Amino acid sequence: MAENERIPVDFHPAMFRIAAIAFVTAATVDVGSSFIGAPHFDFPGIFVVGILSYVGAVVSWFFPWHRVPVERFLVVIVMPGLALLGFMLMYTGGVHSHILPIFVAPAVFMAAAYGFRAGAAIALFTAATASLPLFINGWDSYYARTLLVLAVATMLCAYIPARVRRALLNEYETRRRQQEESYVATIGALAATLDAKDRYTEAHSRETAELAVNVGRRLGLQGDDLRLLEYGALLHDIGKIGIPGYIL
Repeated sequence: MAENERIPVDFHPAMFRIAAIAFVTAATVDVGSSFIGAPHFDFPGIFVVGILSYVGAVVSWFFPWHRVPVERFLVVIVMPGLALLGFMLMYTGGVHSHILPIFVAPAVFMAAAYGFRAGAAIALFTAATASLPLFINGWDSYYARTLLVLAVATMLCAYIPARVRRALLNEYETRRRQQEESYVATIGALAATLDAKDRYTEAHSRETAELAVNVGRRLGLQGDDLRLLEYGALLHDIGKIGIPGYIL
């Protein structure tokens, strides 16, 4: 994922809480709706998968995810969620299951979190998972047609939040850049004030900032760390503002 594609860090807790809500909602709907007719259901299996879903919800909500790189979210949350959906699909009748529409949710979530490519990849995984009953229970034309419609609908549902996400990220990046430019202008004015305060060290702040940036690059600093180092170097003599000129 490119640097400008990354989700702002403040959004990470919200992502996992949304996942927790999704676990609870899917489990509640699947278990609750299973009591409406259909005696061929495997109710013990449904309850086991439901309990595992609630456990996943608790883990998603309370686990300190800030210790886990957000890029691993796909492995630690989404894939187990798809596995649970697959088991629930088989326990609720396979090709006769009523829970097929819930398979749209993982792809939509991933598209909103990571973009259309991630959403499309998960859509393919969900289609593969949802097709298991055709291999286990045997071919069913009605189920196959429903699965095809579901796959197309999932792609469409993944595309829409991905476009919204792109627009929001562009707006976020624009505002962040404008704010940073404002900070740079303010810091530049302060640095100019410092240099004007002491003519013997004129341009010292700029030279120090350039040196600090070069050293930071040698040390492997990038992005925000390098910018903060530059800002700190520009303002390292900030105390001169309050010192009388005759002392300097």
